[in-house]
Amino acid sequence: MESSLYRHPTGVRILPAPMNSEEAETISDTHVNGILPILKDRYPYLVADLASDLQEVTLITLDHADQILLVLAPELASVRATVGALDIFASLGYPDEKIKLVLNWTFQRRGLPQKNIEAALHRPIDLVLPFAPDLFISAFNQGIPLVVSTPDSDVTARIEDFTFHLTRPERLPGPGEKMTPMLARVRKRLGV
Repeated sequence: MESSLYRHPTGVRILPAPMNSEEAETISDTHVNGILPILKDRYPYLVADLASDLQEVTLITLDHADQILLVLAPELASVRATVGALDIFASLGYPDEKIKLVLNWTFQRRGLPQKNIEAALHRPIDLVLPFAPDLFISAFNQGIPLVVSTPDSDVTARIEDFTFHLTRPERLPGPGEKMTPMLARVRKRLGV
């Protein structure tokens, strides 16, 4: 398994998606149920970038998740799909606190107002990613996370602060232990 993981220069390890649909079809429920517990034992955090189709492999991964970040855009079709996903998650018995809503502001102007989206979803948005296409496109194309390429941007600050709130307290450095530059920025911003 370790030989299948790509090591990013930041230290993050990545298990890439299959190269084509034929390879993807060979991934079974048994594979996912087998590999996730092993990865959870080896690494303090796992991030799974999943399809929105909610097929069996996706649902198994969500069952194993401590947190689900449900990303939506400020437009009607996305809000409707989010309502549907929240209904499915409720029927699966996922507690509300397991699900965090991330509003990706994909429009320069307009878009549904956040308060209307929250009213339709009957819950608050946990993170709003502002419209910043140049930053995101650059990060995607260069393979450099925003927290590395643009540590002082508003988008990075929002992502870092949100991530801090998701961090398990036992994973934070104790008094006298060395802090990462990211954690130092967050603590300064949040006053913690």
